[in-house]
Amino acid sequence: MQSLVNEFGVTTLALIAVAAIITSSIHGAIGVAGGILMTAALALLIGVKPSVPVMSIALIISHGARSLMNVREIDFRVYASVMLAATPFITMSSYLYVSFSVTMVAWVLAIVILTSVPLRHWAKARKIRAGHRTLAVAGAAYGTLAGVSIG
Repeated sequence: MQSLVNEFGVTTLALIAVAAIITSSIHGAIGVAGGILMTAALALLIGVKPSVPVMSIALIISHGARSLMNVREIDFRVYASVMLAATPFITMSSYLYVSFSVTMVAWVLAIVILTSVPLRHWAKARKIRAGHRTLAVAGAAYGTLAGVSIG
């Protein structure tokens, strides 16, 4: 704990805690955008490039816990369709992330943030349904974006 205080300072850590409470409240109320909002807050507090791996780990823990709580509801065929296609692309694009400049990371994050929520609402409004092949293609696209931004 002392090393975190030495590296970031008490004020930054307190602001991160406040941002976490606010963004989790918004996420709990509307069901989306928690990770996106927290990434934006972290980018301001610790920098753009470090915010992506920090949020990736946080989201793995969050989504893993949610999956364990709802394991009976998981459609493992759908999961396999998405993750088998996504995993190699996550790995490849994370190597790209390491080579990106801070400006490039900021642009990728901005594009993902600005397009993800409207795209979700657009698809939901049109009641778009996807089969396993479509999910695999979407998984590959998701994997590419997840490796260079927050998932």
